[in-house]
Amino acid sequence: MYYNITERIGRHMMISTIGMRIRMQRKKVDMTLVEVAKEVGVSAQTIQRYEVGDIENIPSDKIEKLALTLQTTPAYLMGWTDRPENKVSKSSELDEQLKDIIYACAGGDKPLTDEQKQDIIDTYRFVQSKKKKE
Repeated sequence: MYYNITERIGRHMMISTIGMRIRMQRKKVDMTLVEVAKEVGVSAQTIQRYEVGDIENIPSDKIEKLALTLQTTPAYLMGWTDRPENKVSKSSELDEQLKDIIYACAGGDKPLTDEQKQDIIDTYRFVQSKKKKE
C-alpha cells in the first residue's frame, strides 16, 4: 500500500503547527504547563504532548478550553487563521462576574435550590433564543 506523502507531510505540519501555537500562546500569556493543564482539566504531561505533537487528535472541548485559557481562538490554535487575538479576556471577565452572581444568588456557601437552578436554566434559554434571532 502506498501513502500519499503530501498528505502525511501536510498532516504532520498541521500537528506541529497546533503544538507550536499552543506553546507560543502559553509563553505569551506567561503560564506554566501545570497552570494550563489545571485550567484545561488534563495533566501537564498531556499539554506537553500536545505541544510536541505526540497527541495528534486533541478533543474539540480541549481545544476550546485551551483557546480560552491561552486568550486566543480555536481557529488560531488549529492553524485556520494567523490572527491569534481574541476577545476572550473580556469574555473571561464576564464569566467570572457570572460565577460571582450565581454564587451570590445561592446565598454564598449555601447550595442552589431547585427553583434557583431552574431560573438560571430559563435565563440561559432566553439568552440563547435571543442569540438565534440576531
